[in-house]
Amino acid sequence: MPARPGRVGRSPSRERPGLGNIPQSLQLTLLDVSPRMLACCARLPAERVQACMSAMPFQDAAFDMVLSAWAIETMRDPEDACAELLRVCRPGGRVCLAFCADRPSRSIIGFGLRQHVTAAGLWRFLDPTRVREIFLDLGARGAQQLFCAGPAAAMIIR
Repeated sequence: MPARPGRVGRSPSRERPGLGNIPQSLQLTLLDVSPRMLACCARLPAERVQACMSAMPFQDAAFDMVLSAWAIETMRDPEDACAELLRVCRPGGRVCLAFCADRPSRSIIGFGLRQHVTAAGLWRFLDPTRVREIFLDLGARGAQQLFCAGPAAAMIIR
């Protein structure tokens, strides 16, 4: 089916439940320390692994792409988590990262989030420049920061 402007084309033969138009050949692996979080993704056609991201039970260079969203800021030592993300990503692959950034927010939602997280001690906000430096110090060839509004940061690491 050809895609129309402003719409995503869909092909029933390639559609996977819960993921939209993604090829059947894509193999997904989900990792979380919490069985409850993994259960939240029960509809996704993926392997589920219960483990900590600072000691992932995967071989070196096991994945073409590694995505980590809202996780490294919860780690006691973000450097260990960053090292593991790089270790399991194949040479030439990409690590895509999103995390809570230590920068001012101009929105009431961002301000409220910072107040709640700080008061609850749930995690910490990380300096995006420092996270980039960590990856480069660990041997990444590059780390491109993406635009994010509010107390968020995203980057693609090569």
